[in-house]
Amino acid sequence: AQYKKNKDKHLIPLPLDMLYLFFNHNINSFLRKVDNVRDKSLVFVTEFYNEARVKLHDYNAENSLTKQQRTFQIPGYTIPVVNIETSPFTVEMLPFGYVIPKVISTPNFTILDSGFFVPSYTLALPFLEL
Repeated sequence: AQYKKNKDKHLIPLPLDMLYLFFNHNINSFLRKVDNVRDKSLVFVTEFYNEARVKLHDYNAENSLTKQQRTFQIPGYTIPVVNIETSPFTVEMLPFGYVIPKVISTPNFTILDSGFFVPSYTLALPFLEL
């Protein structure tokens, strides 16, 4: 019982042209949808980027180093226990940080009962250019 190959040929008609048209139509439709989504995404990202860029520009303009307050005014006060009165004074800070003051105007001190008086003076640090 040896197997013998069947020499009969059977043709199965496949409508390949219909299959091609179906895939071609659906692929074109899919590509059109992808293009549409791509265009809408590009518009959305562009608008979002432009809005964020404007907000960042406004934020930087409002908070730039030149517009930040660099001079602090400290009001006068009285230390009640030792009865020392101080006048108002100012501290001007350097433009690159709040750690080191550029100019300090010290208050004058007056001890009320004794008449002891220390005048105010201004201490200015030289600006180092890097």
